[in-house]
Amino acid sequence: MSDSIASGGVAPPAAVTRAVEDFARLHGLSRRETQVVLFAARGLATKAIASELGIGYKTVSQYWTRACQKVRCSGHAELLAALLHHALEATAPPTEPHRR
Repeated sequence: MSDSIASGGVAPPAAVTRAVEDFARLHGLSRRETQVVLFAARGLATKAIASELGIGYKTVSQYWTRACQKVRCSGHAELLAALLHHALEATAPPTEPHRR
């Protein structure tokens, strides 16, 4: 985890992008599904994502639905929580076994 994140700062866009791309590969998300999740991870709402990608609101909703199905999540919040969990596990330092 970067010092910025550990100190309560915002994750740099490159770190967010890497985490989303790794998560997308793991779950077999398409390029567009990955883009939708990436914009959402950066805090954009569905209408803003549609505007950024130059596609309709309903199309973004369809990509969200497919991404949620592939990740086996019931909705956007659960998918983003799974992404966060994945990113934290991927960046966590290895733990040492407890000594007695």
